[in-house]
Amino acid sequence: MPIGFSPIRECNYDCWCKMTRTELIIQLLKVAIGLAFGTYFVWWSLEVLDRLTPDNDVPTAEIGRAS
Repeated sequence: MPIGFSPIRECNYDCWCKMTRTELIIQLLKVAIGLAFGTYFVWWSLEVLDRLTPDNDVPTAEIGRAS
């Protein structure tokens, strides 16, 4: 029996076990929660990076024209 399969079902390497509607809903919820956490993490990371960069820096193109 492959690792990760429930011993209740009769699965072997030759067949695909069909997912019930409840299992499908649970898997879709897991994907949605994972995407939400991933999106929040990316947003949070960009916010932190935005706070780390000073707002009053002069762009490098402006330095040559200032003198």
